[in-house]
Amino acid sequence: MFKSRWAKVMVVVVVVLALIIGYRYVRRRRLEAQRDPFEGLVEYKAAASALTSSVKASGQIEAGRRDLLYTQYTVSVKEIKARPGESVKKGQLVARYESSGLKEDIQRTASDMESAKAAALRAAAGSMDVSMLASLGLAQTGSKSQAELQSSYDQLVDAQGRLTYKAPFDGVLARVEGAAGQNIAQTTAQSPLIELLGLDSWYVDVYVSEYDVNSIKLNMQASVEVAAAGETAGGKVAGITLVPVRSGELVTYEVKIAIDGTHASFKPGMSADARISLSRKEGVLVIPYGVAYEKDGSFEVLVKGEDGLPAARKVKLGEEGDEGVEVLEGLTEGEAVYQDTTPDDNSSTGGGLFNFRVRMTGGR
Repeated sequence: MFKSRWAKVMVVVVVVLALIIGYRYVRRRRLEAQRDPFEGLVEYKAAASALTSSVKASGQIEAGRRDLLYTQYTVSVKEIKARPGESVKKGQLVARYESSGLKEDIQRTASDMESAKAAALRAAAGSMDVSMLASLGLAQTGSKSQAELQSSYDQLVDAQGRLTYKAPFDGVLARVEGAAGQNIAQTTAQSPLIELLGLDSWYVDVYVSEYDVNSIKLNMQASVEVAAAGETAGGKVAGITLVPVRSGELVTYEVKIAIDGTHASFKPGMSADARISLSRKEGVLVIPYGVAYEKDGSFEVLVKGEDGLPAARKVKLGEEGDEGVEVLEGLTEGEAVYQDTTPDDNSSTGGGLFNFRVRMTGGR
């Protein structure tokens, strides 16, 4: 009697457990049926577009057109008409300086020219012998000495004229030294009285990896973004320096990019990001990086199958570019492809995502 009762209890328990398990199974199947099969997948479209290949690098912009005023003489400031940061037009007076030392040298050279000329005339008239000419440095080359004196005189006069500085071209002043009445000692190209930058000539020197430099040729088109100025300008490769720059195991080469156009907002030393265009193919079918994945030696993508569920399809891939990867076979323009963004615990043993890219430089 006791055993029969426990047997009935066990049967009831088993039946209840079976009902619970069956309910949970049915409920799970219903939830799975209601769930979007594309959940966790990101949709993209295979698009016909241009496929470009480029090299990126960074550097600093510099003015390609500069004019400096400096002198070995001490000068006094007579007037200042413009200040650093101001734009000036060609022929506009910027500043006027004077130098007493320069004036004295001009007068002394003029006197030496007159003496040389008189000595040459007397020698021609026979009133001086060769020894007297030699003592004046005029023997046999009297006309040459006069020419040298004339050249020195012309240079001094030109230097004096430059002290009344008028802009030789439209530009912006990077440096103007002094105030009226102030004396300024000898100046140099590194620390001039005046520095004028042309706004229509800028360039950027970038450093390109040894793996990319052979792909770059003179006159290749480039774009240069100067974030601080809020501008992106066109340009072209103007020079390639074949002297390696080594930093640890990294080897780079300097490439000069001439920037097109006039840019009033540019300042020397601003950071620039350059993109040098290596090639461009029009009208190719492109999918983003990371959409195709490798499997068994070929590549596949996820598409929507005939049953409306995600399905794998083999594709043949072509060249890589900045926009993505070229598809040669397996997809049509506008067709949806999907990238699985859900974690895959077995990804380390599988083929992985097709995510190789064009080699870039400049800190990518």
